[in-house]
Amino acid sequence: MSPKQRPWTSQLADVSAGLWKIERIIRREIRQRAVTAWGGSWRQQCLNAGLTEKVLERATEEAYLAATSIKHLRDPLEWLSLGELLQLKDRTEIGDLGLNAAFWRRFGAQIMPIRNRLAHMRTLRPDDATNVVKWQRVLELRLLESGGSAVN
Repeated sequence: MSPKQRPWTSQLADVSAGLWKIERIIRREIRQRAVTAWGGSWRQQCLNAGLTEKVLERATEEAYLAATSIKHLRDPLEWLSLGELLQLKDRTEIGDLGLNAAFWRRFGAQIMPIRNRLAHMRTLRPDDATNVVKWQRVLELRLLESGGSAVN
C-alpha cells in the first residue's frame, strides 16, 4: 500500500518517524558546520542571545537541572525546533548546507505545515506521509550521501 492508502495510524507513524529523521539530518549538518566554524566554543557561538536563553530554559526544565550556561549542555541543537534549526542557516558560518534557497523554500512550504499539523494534534492530510518520505530521502541523498553516514 502506498502511504496515501494506509490507515491514518500507519501514516502517523510514517510522518513522525520521517520528521524525526529529517530533523536529525539537519541537526547533524548544522553541528558539523558549527564545529568547523567555532571549534570548541561552538555551543556558545552558534545561537543568538535570545535563542540561547530559550534553549537553556528548555534544557534545565527537562534534563540539565544544574546547567547555568549553554556550555553545560552536550548539544544545544537538540533543544531547537525544526523552524529554529532552519533559522540557523541564516548565519554566515552555517550557510545553506550546500543547497540553494529555492530548495529550502520548497522544503519549508511542504514540510513545515506537516510538522505543525503533527505538533498541534491536527488531522494529517492524505499526502503528508508521501511528502515526508520524499523529503527525507532527498535530504539523505543531498546531505548524507555526499558527506557522511545515514541517520537511523
